[in-house]
Amino acid sequence: MAGLSGLPMQQTQAVPGDPSHFDPYKSLGAAQAFAAKDVQLISIKANYVRSDGTMDLTATYKPGPSTEYKFVHRIPPPTNAPPLGAGGNGSVWYEPVTITAYQPGHRSSIREANGDISLSYTFVNAGYSRETDTPTSDLSDPIIPAPRCDLAQLWKVAMQKHDAPQAAVAIIEYTANGYEFRISGTSISITFNNQCQDVSQP
Repeated sequence: MAGLSGLPMQQTQAVPGDPSHFDPYKSLGAAQAFAAKDVQLISIKANYVRSDGTMDLTATYKPGPSTEYKFVHRIPPPTNAPPLGAGGNGSVWYEPVTITAYQPGHRSSIREANGDISLSYTFVNAGYSRETDTPTSDLSDPIIPAPRCDLAQLWKVAMQKHDAPQAAVAIIEYTANGYEFRISGTSISITFNNQCQDVSQP
């Protein structure tokens, strides 16, 4: 979406279901649909997941719960793209898209600038926010499938094998390497592989 200046404006839409019981993995499809119809997943970082596998996006403590989905989707090469043999890699170009789920109703001041043109506005988050980045032909991280693990199941292992406190909240990041589960302010840091198995070093 572009403002009157032609500069892109940050976009937003509501998250599915109850934002006080937001499941980052079950909501992946809605995040993908908001990003673009053909996006592919790069990573998911969920901050402050409760032991039931959900997050309270309405929480007022700071920093608050949030989930960052990183996607890419194929686009035509930019008009100024270098050709193959001059630094380019042919016709494969991607636009990075980040969808962030966080507190609905949160207000922030946004300023966009491009040369002599600038745009300032107040942004009110409805649940998801959408931002794009500079197109690239070089992905720094690989494309990955949707997560197959359940967040509540990861939490169950954390409590049974690592004495994770049930009342705590965890940061859980999913990448091509699997899942990283940690609780800030504690020594709990657990690695799960893509088959949801705990492969942490004893």
